[in-house]
Amino acid sequence: MKKLHLFVLALGSLLLASCASVPMASSSADAEAKQFTPQPGRASIYVTRGFGVGSALVFQTILDGRIAGALAPNTYQLLSVSPGQHTLIVSATENVQQTTLTVQPGRNYFVEVSVSMGFIRGHANIQSISDSQGRSQVLSSKRAAATTYQ
Repeated sequence: MKKLHLFVLALGSLLLASCASVPMASSSADAEAKQFTPQPGRASIYVTRGFGVGSALVFQTILDGRIAGALAPNTYQLLSVSPGQHTLIVSATENVQQTTLTVQPGRNYFVEVSVSMGFIRGHANIQSISDSQGRSQVLSSKRAAATTYQ
């Protein structure tokens, strides 16, 4: 019985240690982003990542060739962009996925990053999602820090 307790304790410690973390935005920035109000003359791209398979993985996000930040499970990024075409890339250890969005000022756009099993590690998948699904995911997540380039 004592060995079982030690095994459970060791397994719990391993699971906690393997959880990914990324720099986070302040709680006030998180609350502001959850108002879903783009800056005047700009569009908002929300990049969300739920919880599930691959919880130890961190994905890098790149917007228009510049590093925007990183996503851990149950986090999102808010990227404020000028109107027009933008390329969003998500980089994992075994693959890179990209999508192109053409955005209009005053609108919100939602992109979901998910994980599927790769050869050794998880693969990133990226897809646009509906406004209602995106808002729901953002509201149940915390805002990760993101670099905004003008």
